[in-house]
Amino acid sequence: MANVVEDRRSRRTKRKLRLSFIELMDKKDITEITVTEISNLAGVNRGTFYLHYSDIYDMRRQIETELIDELYTILNYHSAEKMKKAIYPIIFDVCCFFNENCKLLNIFLSKNGDVVFADGLKGIVKEKVFHDWKSVNKLDNAKENEIHFCFITSGIIGVLRQWIYEGCVTSIEAVASLLREMILNGSQFLEDKRVSEGSF
Repeated sequence: MANVVEDRRSRRTKRKLRLSFIELMDKKDITEITVTEISNLAGVNRGTFYLHYSDIYDMRRQIETELIDELYTILNYHSAEKMKKAIYPIIFDVCCFFNENCKLLNIFLSKNGDVVFADGLKGIVKEKVFHDWKSVNKLDNAKENEIHFCFITSGIIGVLRQWIYEGCVTSIEAVASLLREMILNGSQFLEDKRVSEGSF
């Protein structure tokens, strides 16, 4: 029982430290943030910080790793066969992930963010799309298909980055539907939409 209470307390402390770090990262560059600032804002002492992290950069790495792992779990929940039948569910879940972590991801994916993290995010999305698509479809030209998947992956991440930059004000459903249409039909659906609505 004692271990359960201790584990719960540890998670609560890490959450406080994480929220303090995010608040400070939203205002200044990581090079300007100190352990003392994070600890004071979280209401803990410096020693408590070092129980969980070796330094501020280790803290960022751990948070980024947790985000990558969470997205990886979400992507792998959807099998290739499920994606072949419908891609909206996996897109919707990815959008939910970005929405739930909107502020944090906006910081990490900004111009001053971590390039390694951004590449890692793109990498697991590309791996999922390429691996599953290849497993359910016959790919004649591997190089052309890799380029195609790079294009799709960059497009998905680009749209989601813009969405979180704007504060995720557009609904999850609207963004997920937009991505689904763009993946399946490219930009043609925008022209079709304009025609159907009678606009030019």
